[in-house]
Amino acid sequence: NNNPKNPIIGNRSFGEDPIEVTAKATAFIKGMEGVGTSSSIKHFPGHGNTDQDSHLGLPLISGSRADLDKIELYPYKQILNKNITSAVMTSHLHVPAIDNTPKMPSSLSYKTITGVLKDEYNFEGLIYTDALNMKGATQGLQPGEADLKAFLAGTDILLIPQNIIASQKLFLEAYNKGELSEERLAHSVKKILMAKYKAGLNNFKAVEIKHLYEDLNTPQDHQLYKQLMEEAVTLVKNKENAIPFTEIKNKKFAYIALGDDADTNFLPTLKDYSNVKQIKANDVASYKSQAQEFTDLIVVLHKKNNNPWQSYKFSKSEINIVQELAKSHKVHLVVFTSPYSLLDLDLSDLESILVAYQNHPSTQQIAAQILFGTLAAKGSLPVGISEEYPVGHGIYTDPQARLGFSSPEDAGLNSKVLNKIDNLVNQGLKQKMMPGAQVLVARDGKVVYHKSFGRHEYTSSSKKVGNTDVYDLASLTKILATL
Repeated sequence: NNNPKNPIIGNRSFGEDPIEVTAKATAFIKGMEGVGTSSSIKHFPGHGNTDQDSHLGLPLISGSRADLDKIELYPYKQILNKNITSAVMTSHLHVPAIDNTPKMPSSLSYKTITGVLKDEYNFEGLIYTDALNMKGATQGLQPGEADLKAFLAGTDILLIPQNIIASQKLFLEAYNKGELSEERLAHSVKKILMAKYKAGLNNFKAVEIKHLYEDLNTPQDHQLYKQLMEEAVTLVKNKENAIPFTEIKNKKFAYIALGDDADTNFLPTLKDYSNVKQIKANDVASYKSQAQEFTDLIVVLHKKNNNPWQSYKFSKSEINIVQELAKSHKVHLVVFTSPYSLLDLDLSDLESILVAYQNHPSTQQIAAQILFGTLAAKGSLPVGISEEYPVGHGIYTDPQARLGFSSPEDAGLNSKVLNKIDNLVNQGLKQKMMPGAQVLVARDGKVVYHKSFGRHEYTSSSKKVGNTDVYDLASLTKILATL
């Protein structure tokens, strides 16, 4: 994705650096193929440098063939040379450097599919079109015409034909005229049968759906995601080493939430380290008035990431809030969305900037811990924001000696075993061994279980026990001395 205005690739790309994209795509493909899942790389010959959506029209990729070889085509050639992917999907793009036929989509281009992909790159796997009901493929053509052109260009699988009846009719006519041979049809049929055989469909076995969600979403999977995001979250700016927050006794923190999505873990994690207060307002003046008593403002953009096309941008009013507060206060900006969200801001007055990429509960917890130094900042930008903050930029920090928060699996423990604590404590409450309890388990500097149960007293009207409650020393010595 080497165009910030790209409306179609965006979050689906590994970034703008061809070498980084190749490395990450290779790892992803090996992971898929290693467990028997067929992979497909797309959108050949490269959809990153366009600001037009191919669902709505035919985008143009300009530049010489030499330029394409260095950027767009680079990952494809490297991956196809390794012979690790099962398939390639073509794109509805006009790329004159490969095929200068006017308004010719790559997905229908013989020069692109047979000339480059099959003959030049020696690719023998399955070739898919992108969806053939997209205007990038069908503009100016009769129903079914794009399907036949794509097949004659060398494609094996036609994805979502616009009109299947018209397509069948054109294929039959082409066959009867001798334009479409028995050998050409058999070539693709055999490749498809081989792909089915490779996937084990000749010995079909239905998926066991009992406990399917748990099987596909294991604690180890969540832990892997968390480890990946710990490596990814990026400290972009850090004026006078403001991050991590160290001398917090002399600081008063306020939290301001912007965006269209919820905060589930960020503010609660901040509160594990300091008495952070959330302030809410409808305009800049109100925010400024409430912010007077605080030394540092943590301003956060929470954006939905339900799908790759979700908007990552600040609204005009949110831009105004950030810019005006930064002129008079120390503002630490955290964005749980694309780094491209920063393009609309003047970043000069901000004290620090942290890009956390996704508004996921784990990422929120990680970002909060980086601010307070439990975790180190390790990430680098996958795309450039400016000359000052180019692709690959990232500021690294050292972790502080503070308790962090993580999953049991991260500390070598088992979450299923720890969940038995709930039953034990609830049994104690039921038998009135205690009115309430707070249980914390930490290992290797990380809190992996922290829950509160019951109330402060046996009466139903008394206060519920919370994770921020502090027990007196006598309450602790009973437990610690016995242990």
